[in-house]
Amino acid sequence: MEPPGTRLAYVETVESGAPLAVWKHLPYPLSQELRAIQTTVDLPLKNWPSAEELEQQRLACKDRALEERLRRKRDIRRSVGDGATYSLSIYASRLGDAVLVGSCCEPYSVLQQELRRRFPEHTILCMNLINGSIGYLPPVELYDTEVYPVWQTPFDRGILEATIEPMTSALQMLKI
Repeated sequence: MEPPGTRLAYVETVESGAPLAVWKHLPYPLSQELRAIQTTVDLPLKNWPSAEELEQQRLACKDRALEERLRRKRDIRRSVGDGATYSLSIYASRLGDAVLVGSCCEPYSVLQQELRRRFPEHTILCMNLINGSIGYLPPVELYDTEVYPVWQTPFDRGILEATIEPMTSALQMLKI
């Protein structure tokens, strides 16, 4: 890491076997910004059975691997409730020039790529599994495939894309 309160600045080129750049540490004012917010986004859930129904299926199951999947699905259903939507908490913090944003889910990297594209002048750290873990946030096109993150998640099609705008708004609320 570079020394605090400095930035690297190009000074000159030295000719050698190849031209070499010479860099120097120059003073750079440190940001004193410190902000944090929490907001939510309501996400649609898949049409899963209730937690009690999943528990009954689990108890009747004789296949050990399937029983484990039903247990995990039941636990997720208990976490998100038996309703049709889940209010996902989004956390965002600004620590100087760095920005942290995330939720208890595991979004595909498309989310962080899009946030960094929208805020190119900031260092954005995207965090997963904040205060627990519920499921993946896969992109909409994966919902037509049989992959673990799609069948594991309790969230319906389009949730990754639905999370990008509230996270963008949260970063804007931090005045970045």
